[in-house]
Amino acid sequence: MNALIVCSSTHRGNTRKIASAMATVLHADLLDSVESIVPTLENYDLLGVGSGVYFGFFHRAIRLWLRDLPDGVGRGRKAFVFSTSGLPFLSGLYHRSTIRLLKRKGFEIEGQFACRGHDSFGPLALFGGLHAGHPNSRDLIRAGDFASHLSGP
Repeated sequence: MNALIVCSSTHRGNTRKIASAMATVLHADLLDSVESIVPTLENYDLLGVGSGVYFGFFHRAIRLWLRDLPDGVGRGRKAFVFSTSGLPFLSGLYHRSTIRLLKRKGFEIEGQFACRGHDSFGPLALFGGLHAGHPNSRDLIRAGDFASHLSGP
């Protein structure tokens, strides 16, 4: 199985840590969505898409990249989504629009993963934010375990 993980980790690097743990298990290529060169997906069977959560959505760069993928590019391919946020129990809401985009492109959704990430948005910054120190080693182990259960094509 050839896997590609594309993530956006522009603020604290939380999502990149989770993506790296998954990429290690999957032997996947790992790219940040802000990198200018993203390979075509024809060489990949599995696509992972991850982001921190901003105002309830994945990072704009991820959303634009997915929107600009050719229609049908996901046929015969699987995908999974993952996120880090201050409120990971809301991940079903946060992931919904990204999953919808992936399905529109033809991908079959294999799974979802969410964990805590240090969130210091707005007034939270005055109090040191939520979940400082996350993702931690336990979160990284959980991310690797999640990736190990992805079946691929």
